[in-house]
Amino acid sequence: MDSPADVILMDLHRLGMSGHAAVSAIRELPEPASDAFIIAFGAHSHEVADEVIAAGADLCLEQPLDFDVLVSHLAERVPGQSASEES
Repeated sequence: MDSPADVILMDLHRLGMSGHAAVSAIRELPEPASDAFIIAFGAHSHEVADEVIAAGADLCLEQPLDFDVLVSHLAERVPGQSASEES
């Protein structure tokens, strides 16, 4: 990979590797890849969300994913932008 991702959107219900394991594996990568902002989605309880955050995710959202909530969180990561600004 030539340049690491700034943001990773990850469904917790993956085939082959659990979302928890994938988040942990990303965090074990060398910098700057391990610095990505990880947004996991698919948690159906606070307990699962807490476990994913403990594994290294920055945020865990419920499904169905609320696009406005997602955009709001992403806007917080972009300097000089707000969720209400249009591109």
